[in-house]
Amino acid sequence: MANIGTLPGFYYDSEKKKYFKITANHAAPPEAKHSASNVRREARETKKRKLDDRKRQKAAKQTVQRSRISRNALCYSSLSRELGQVSALGEREVAVLANLRPERITVPQHYGETVSVLDIQSLSNGRVGMAVSRGGRAGCSVLTTDWPIGEGGWPQPTISFVSDLVSLHMISENSDSLPAYAVVTQEPKGPGNLFISTLPSAHPDISRSNLFTLGQADSSLWSSSLSSSRERLAISGTADVFLADLTVGDVISRLPLARESRDIAWLDATTIAYDDGSNGGVGLWDVRSQGRATRWKRAKKSAVTGLLSPNRHGVQVVVGGNTGIDVYDTRHGKSPLFSFDHTHQGPQQRWTINNDLGVITAVDRENDIQSYGLRSGKALGRLTRPQGNGKGMWRALGWLEGETVLQACRGDEVVRWRWGGGDDVD
Repeated sequence: MANIGTLPGFYYDSEKKKYFKITANHAAPPEAKHSASNVRREARETKKRKLDDRKRQKAAKQTVQRSRISRNALCYSSLSRELGQVSALGEREVAVLANLRPERITVPQHYGETVSVLDIQSLSNGRVGMAVSRGGRAGCSVLTTDWPIGEGGWPQPTISFVSDLVSLHMISENSDSLPAYAVVTQEPKGPGNLFISTLPSAHPDISRSNLFTLGQADSSLWSSSLSSSRERLAISGTADVFLADLTVGDVISRLPLARESRDIAWLDATTIAYDDGSNGGVGLWDVRSQGRATRWKRAKKSAVTGLLSPNRHGVQVVVGGNTGIDVYDTRHGKSPLFSFDHTHQGPQQRWTINNDLGVITAVDRENDIQSYGLRSGKALGRLTRPQGNGKGMWRALGWLEGETVLQACRGDEVVRWRWGGGDDVD
């Protein structure tokens, strides 16, 4: 115990409860507490304990105490999230994605032929707009129907094409200024490769004035992107980028390119990002001034296989390549903010983005759907596989509007991953 006496030159022995004069080491009895060396040792220990106590008190004052609500299992939040540490980023996304379970619907045959679902988009009152192909043949047909398709079978398609589908855009169900939908197909064959439907309020007969043949005979269209206002459609192809005004039902502008452009995306209401075909170059096109410039040159020089815009403000752009995904910020330099390793099959990314979650979901070379966090900059893992091997690659990935539900098509199956989901898992 420390010397608690206050008399100079004396040592207080708490066990014997009396004072002893501090004695030189050679004159004090062996192991005497009042020897000079023992008094100095106890003084050092006392000083060290006081310093340790001060450090603990200071640390206690500076420590953020965990909130009581976070101890509740129903309202759990990690301490790292409370403190704003980077390691906590992505926890919500991981939790949501880990609880998405697949529910699979197989569409019926059409007069004995297998029907492949190329794209499906939700409408009101339980109806959907669909693009399908039959019997493994090239081409596609577009139709609207109740979902799931009941005993009444398949309705007649609204329009059919002999070329493969590029994209289907269900635009409006009750507008007096916008078409019901638009369809882009790959090759410039009859009846055309761009169809802009009539207004939902107009006469249901199809007007051929809304059919367009874009590009030369040996060219192809590769991708299209609908603006946030749904009034304009940007289309990329072999040697051109086209701009269609859906309020007038016409193609109003064309940007000639020296090389093939595989993908395109709206950054904001007036700026389009497109693959300029120059081994990893991404160009920007201002549709007001018609100005254009190559904004980013990807360091790996790999071809651009996909473009996404994570928000409506044109701040960021996601660029996909054969072996990776890069995220750029338009306000910073030409280097990506961060990158993900991701290898896919085919010439284009099969992917989509959930802006609310800040998550990219993309099909990899093993035909698994991987997820990546834009807030955390980390790979978030693979979505749960549905039962069975399925036929064909996943395509037409998309998040249902207003729901945390991911939808994808594979052959004659439509799979929706939803919270809790069903038991259709491996």
